[in-house]
Amino acid sequence: MLEGFEYLVDDNRTREIPLHVAFKEKGETVDNQSDHGNLPDFEMYTLSPDEFTPAVKAELRSTIKTKLMVKGQEIPTVEYRQPLLEQLTPEEEEKRKRRRENNRQAAQRCRQKKKDLLDTLQKKTQNLECQNTDLRRQIRSLEKEKEAAEKLLSEHLNVCKYHVTHEA
Repeated sequence: MLEGFEYLVDDNRTREIPLHVAFKEKGETVDNQSDHGNLPDFEMYTLSPDEFTPAVKAELRSTIKTKLMVKGQEIPTVEYRQPLLEQLTPEEEEKRKRRRENNRQAAQRCRQKKKDLLDTLQKKTQNLECQNTDLRRQIRSLEKEKEAAEKLLSEHLNVCKYHVTHEA
């Protein structure tokens, strides 16, 4: 990293992005919170990572090189290092495969358990609906039987000479 530059490191830690670029004279410090107006030939770029298009990067590189050449300073070389992908040992690779397979099996068991539960609930719902239908049919039948019994009792009381009263 260059002196006088602030960097934003992305989440993957694969590259460093200049967040604020400030040019300064040797020995001067750049404080992000202070007023930068006292620095000679000062330019400030505030860019979000979304705005870093290749054209903007090229323009920024060109501006930095020009300012450094004008001041007689050495132009730094920038190395872009690709992140090293760690090679897994055979044991780690086997452990990873086992973990993936176990996860796959656990997911399959979970899906099957969910399906079985759903099937059980659907069967239970159908059974309860059938019971409900049967009970409603019984209620209608008993109500008809009650009406018939009341009608028969009413007709009997009209013809019968003995009147029965209920005593509590």
